[in-house]
Amino acid sequence: MRTTDDSKPGTDDGVTVPAATQIWNAGPPDSDLRFSLRHLLFTQMIGRVSRWKATAAIDLDQPERSWIDVVVDAASFDTGDAERDEHIGSIEFLETRLHPEIRYRSTAVTAQPDGNRWLVRGDLTIRQVTLPATVELERDDQSVWSADRIILKGRAVIDRQDFGLRWNQDLDRQGVVVGNEVELTMRIVARRQATR
Repeated sequence: MRTTDDSKPGTDDGVTVPAATQIWNAGPPDSDLRFSLRHLLFTQMIGRVSRWKATAAIDLDQPERSWIDVVVDAASFDTGDAERDEHIGSIEFLETRLHPEIRYRSTAVTAQPDGNRWLVRGDLTIRQVTLPATVELERDDQSVWSADRIILKGRAVIDRQDFGLRWNQDLDRQGVVVGNEVELTMRIVARRQATR
């Protein structure tokens, strides 16, 4: 998917773009990326990522030719609690001083039969650990698409321990402070990149 016989140069990092596709960009403040996980047995820790950028080549007629590349500033996780956010960036979790970026690169895009949902398979890298991750995308029916703007909703679930984020503490009433399963939800407002 990275290269095809009828491709032309695309982004600056060596990725090539099939001629039939168009380049789209997304990120804050239009788009929203949030995370949640269990916290203290009965509550959910919910936060957002304030600095990230997605670049995609989108071919709605032939989705298998599409790809997406997402770069996240690992120091931009915001839970509304400064002390907790500092802990997330510490050596016990993301260790942002040594690993400033989190990256997701798709490897395959598959359209679902209804034509309004897509399954994106790719590689997620956190703290230099790269593992497969799947994102479920669907058209946002509450929003109007245009020639220069498309809006998608997405969801993914990962296990933080798979990426070496193993810190936890036992609770007196059994259980642990933080759950392992992290749910990622997103609303992506992608705008077509102007041709040069």
